[in-house]
Amino acid sequence: MIKLFFLIILFFSSISIYAQHKSIEYQKEGVLFKLKYEHTDCSYEILVNDMPVITYFGLGERSGLTVDLNQYILRPGKQDITIRMFPSKKEENTFAASLTKNSFVKIEVSKNKQPMSMLDQLNATI
Repeated sequence: MIKLFFLIILFFSSISIYAQHKSIEYQKEGVLFKLKYEHTDCSYEILVNDMPVITYFGLGERSGLTVDLNQYILRPGKQDITIRMFPSKKEENTFAASLTKNSFVKIEVSKNKQPMSMLDQLNATI
C-alpha cells in the first residue's frame, strides 16, 4: 500500500507540463483588459486564444507584472487563457526534474471601469 502511494506521488511529481484554461468575456469597444500575473519556482507560458502573451524560462525566482490583453482579443465572446507550467531552471542550460510543491502561476484578469482615453485606445490596438 505504501509503495503504491509513493509510486503515485512519483508519477504526479514527474509530470512537467500543466495546462489550465480560463475564460474571459470580450465586451464592447473602449474596454481595456489587463492580465496581472505572478509566479514562483517554475517556468511557464501564458497564452490568450492560443497566442503567446508571456513566456518565462528563467531562473525560479518570484516575479509578477501586468500586461494589456486587447491585442490578443480578436472577436467578441469568450476568450481562452491557457497556462503551461514547466520545471524551473537550475542553471543557464539545465532545468529541475519536476515542479515543486511551491510552484505556482497566479493570474488575474481585470477590465477598466472608466471609458478609455484616446491614448489607451491607441495603445490597445497596437
